[in-house]
Amino acid sequence: MDSVEGLLSYHKVADDRVTHHTVAHFTELAGIAFGNLYALLLLLMELLATLGDFDIQPFGGFIGEEALDLGCVLGELGLVEEGLAELDCLLLDSVFFGGSYHLLTYASQRTSATVRLLASPRDRGDCFRCMGSPLRIGFVSTRFHGTDGVTLEAKKWARVLEEKGHRCFWFAGKLDTPEASSYLCDKAFFDHPEILELQSRLFDRKERGRETSDQIHALREEMKDALYKFCAKFDLDLLIPQNILAIPMHVPLGLAMTEFLAETRTPAIAHHHDFVWERERFVHSCVPDYLRMAFPPQFGGKFRSVVINSKGQADLARRAGLPSTVVPNVFDYENPPPAPDGYADDFRAQLGISKDETLVLQPTRVVPRKGIEHAIELVRELQKRGRKICLLVSHEAGDEGMDYYHLLKARADEAGIRCHFAGDRIGEIRGEDADGNKVYTLWDAYPHADFVTYPSLYEGFGNAFLETLYFCKPMLVNRYSVYTRDIQPLGFEVVEMDGVVTKNIADQVEAVLDDPEGEATMVRHNYELAGRYFSHQVLHRTLGQLVGELFGEDS
Repeated sequence: MDSVEGLLSYHKVADDRVTHHTVAHFTELAGIAFGNLYALLLLLMELLATLGDFDIQPFGGFIGEEALDLGCVLGELGLVEEGLAELDCLLLDSVFFGGSYHLLTYASQRTSATVRLLASPRDRGDCFRCMGSPLRIGFVSTRFHGTDGVTLEAKKWARVLEEKGHRCFWFAGKLDTPEASSYLCDKAFFDHPEILELQSRLFDRKERGRETSDQIHALREEMKDALYKFCAKFDLDLLIPQNILAIPMHVPLGLAMTEFLAETRTPAIAHHHDFVWERERFVHSCVPDYLRMAFPPQFGGKFRSVVINSKGQADLARRAGLPSTVVPNVFDYENPPPAPDGYADDFRAQLGISKDETLVLQPTRVVPRKGIEHAIELVRELQKRGRKICLLVSHEAGDEGMDYYHLLKARADEAGIRCHFAGDRIGEIRGEDADGNKVYTLWDAYPHADFVTYPSLYEGFGNAFLETLYFCKPMLVNRYSVYTRDIQPLGFEVVEMDGVVTKNIADQVEAVLDDPEGEATMVRHNYELAGRYFSHQVLHRTLGQLVGELFGEDS
């Protein structure tokens, strides 16, 4: 370890007078490693005991009538955070966590306070961290960019953690996070050409050659080196892998993350959004050994698994024997949507939607599991009844190919409805496209919607559902499995369908659209309920508990 410079000193309290005493000045404590914390504290106490008539019992005793400011000594040495130097304290207990941390408990002789510290013999081995003090937290994924569900939820977690005083940093292959707190590793992106080519050879086949294994291992080492550099650069205390240990979109990155955690024993909270067994395209592979190793890994100790729904919790326990905590997706219901700023006043006019037209918004990506054909059928049925209506699909197609998009276009044409795929006009940020057309955000679109469709066949949870509640819009929801288990029992008032848009479903939607007062009551009820179960305050509590489990108290 590096040499340590400081003063051995103490405060002596007698007759309400405080005097400061210096024992010695030193530049090095030879032989005292911070993996042996007892030895250091015993040395300090022994030195202090020689200076006065003090009764010192290092691990649980008392100091007699005069208080000894051991906190001051540790403060002078730079071994405790600011504030602890004012405490006169004795080490009561030390718990060894297996190579990475010691939990130290000090008792104040002036008050009834108990102070707990974490000692870490890592690169910064000469520094203690006060329990509950700010942590440096690293988020790791393939991308933190745009409006996909993983990115949105990760940024909500980061916001809550930063509100608690922690600092957050980002590692991915595609980033729109602040440069000063980010580490870009191009090959960590699942859409990187080399990764796409490799992944195409790993699934829908049962055999792999040595060349494929060698490529996986080479990329794993490259990813692991980058993770080591990321953690060293930002001096991280805690890692939060986002979905990379659940779904094998990037097999080498999942392996690298698993090995890094095994080698460093860095505390981690793995946030699982989608599991390998939930995606049909990952059922058959030539890498079952790697999937068993890292998706998810079998860790205990300072490793916690978080899932976003109760089904995921049950499946993880049944398939992998791993405990987990359910942390649902959340939204900032404490702060209602901002008032319109005028930018999107021309939204309808720009997209060719008249003011007297009922606008049905489908606020999702264009992929088969979103069930957009049901939204088309609903609009067709309402149009048959004489309603002037338009369906607006907010996101661009292409995430999973273009076949589904072409199918929807053909179905809309057959139904004779106006279906506007507006992904080229609704982006991540406001601005203009290459032709000078105005570009809006999804948050610009919601206020103009009269009704929202969410007919998904499957969802990990339901970000669009939460957004619709946030913007106080009525909606149609298909009763996908997570909805029926985790959301429906809470009592939200929405139009529900079971896989088919029937005449009765259309009747219910029409009744909502024709009753503004009833609609207002409905959406107000939904907003209040959402604030109770899915607000940032819920996330504050659950993240505080998780970090507290890893670092000793609610953080």
